[in-house]
Amino acid sequence: MSGKFKIVVDEKFGYKRIDPIPSNKEIDDFYNKSYYEMIGDGEGNPDQIARLMSKSSEAESELSWLKNSMYSDILSVLKKLSPGKTVLDIGCGTGDLMLHMKDGGFDVSGIEPSTHASDIARGKGLVVENTTADRFKCKKKFDAVTMISVLEHVPRPQNVVEKVKGMLNDDGVLCIVVPNDFSKIQDDVKRSLDKKEDWWVSFPDHLNYFNFESLCGFLKKMGFDICYQQGDFPMELFLLMRQDYINDKTLGKKCHDMRVMFEKSLSPDLKRSMYGALSEVGIGRACLVVGRVR
Repeated sequence: MSGKFKIVVDEKFGYKRIDPIPSNKEIDDFYNKSYYEMIGDGEGNPDQIARLMSKSSEAESELSWLKNSMYSDILSVLKKLSPGKTVLDIGCGTGDLMLHMKDGGFDVSGIEPSTHASDIARGKGLVVENTTADRFKCKKKFDAVTMISVLEHVPRPQNVVEKVKGMLNDDGVLCIVVPNDFSKIQDDVKRSLDKKEDWWVSFPDHLNYFNFESLCGFLKKMGFDICYQQGDFPMELFLLMRQDYINDKTLGKKCHDMRVMFEKSLSPDLKRSMYGALSEVGIGRACLVVGRVR
């Protein structure tokens, strides 16, 4: 995928997105071939996926942190809000969240468009289908569906969420995690550091850009009642403290490691309470939102 694009507000649903929207073939080619190959070759962005897929002590450390932070938070929320134990993880990657939910007592299935990643997940003994959400043939309904770092990548989020509604049992819940972008704290960083570019815009990887307000509004329009929301560590704090990891890439790992150390030092209950409060004012590098189908 290449060419010129602009960021627009979706007229119907209110989130921001790329215009023009890439074709389904361009999306398939990118994620079935290019994306994970770039990561495996070391050419992709040094993001969480790259760290997890590397066979190193760094990958083990990253997974340990995720189990004690985001994965633990999702498991805690599902135990409280899900009407039952069946979960479908859409875009399950290499299956690490699935394993965590399985260990927590849930009956978990997954779908993943990357052949490479789905093969790794199945190698862990997980039930994973190598397909996309729009092509998935749902043979049973689920009590909960998780979509972690998915909606920012799909060309038409409303189509995916509409299909998910049909996959859920009565009172079923949808748990979504997306980056918190075009947020007020990012506006403050741009003003304070006199940055002209929206550094979080990542084409062709990210096609859609949500924050707490637009994600909750989108889910309500799609027929969900919001029953939980939580932020996480606002990485933009480092930028405001003049740790400019955008221009100085060597600071990225340092800032990430400091964030991990901070979160490991907190009790889970205090961390969730604090991050829940941050979400009320739209703060956090990511948005975790749970909606219950009406």
